[in-house]
Amino acid sequence: MHLDFPISPGDSVAGSDVTLAWGENAMNENEEKFVKTRHEKMMEIVRSLPSGTFKYYKGVGTGIERFLESHMLNIRDIGKRIGRAKRAGCYIETISLRLQIIDFWLRIFFVNKGEIGQKRKWMFDELLEKCKTIGLEDDLYRKIMSFNSKRIDAIHGFLIGKMKYDDLALVDEISETTAIEVMQYVLMNCGKIIDGTMPKPRLSDRGDMFLNVPNFLKEIPIWIAGT
Repeated sequence: MHLDFPISPGDSVAGSDVTLAWGENAMNENEEKFVKTRHEKMMEIVRSLPSGTFKYYKGVGTGIERFLESHMLNIRDIGKRIGRAKRAGCYIETISLRLQIIDFWLRIFFVNKGEIGQKRKWMFDELLEKCKTIGLEDDLYRKIMSFNSKRIDAIHGFLIGKMKYDDLALVDEISETTAIEVMQYVLMNCGKIIDGTMPKPRLSDRGDMFLNVPNFLKEIPIWIAGT
């Protein structure tokens, strides 16, 4: 199972959709008409569900706005890649892929919670520290720090003999639980609730996300586990 992300003007809108990402700079007149129709259909779904079901998250500033199409393809694929790597016992691969997931959702947290115009740090440690200063809770911060320390030992310490390869299975488990907690925390602690109104396609930036949060939360453990 994997999360499904409609990304192009040809994608349909259904009640099970978890996100829409509009690329306003890429739309021609026909595409814009289609997206406006999709916006109206999306609003019908929003109004039919309980308040707070959908949230809007800024994506601009995370880096995905420059590579949106390939980002969406990769994020569809990453759960399957985690699953294949885990079944093969390739723990360095699973740990590294989940690190990228954690990094991405920390970026989402930063651009949605930070002050407008605040510069994002590119290095993982620096990004994590920035997130802490804008409200990332202490327990989760310490858990991410602990995981990152173990990740460094796993990836950079294996060949020098710091640990056996089978020992990486524990770090793989820690990467799984940490990635799940980070995604859950970010979804619940930033973004703007959409109730009956949402930005028009021309008012949203390329890479912004509109998520059905309860559906998304249900999928996260399955997706991160690669099952």
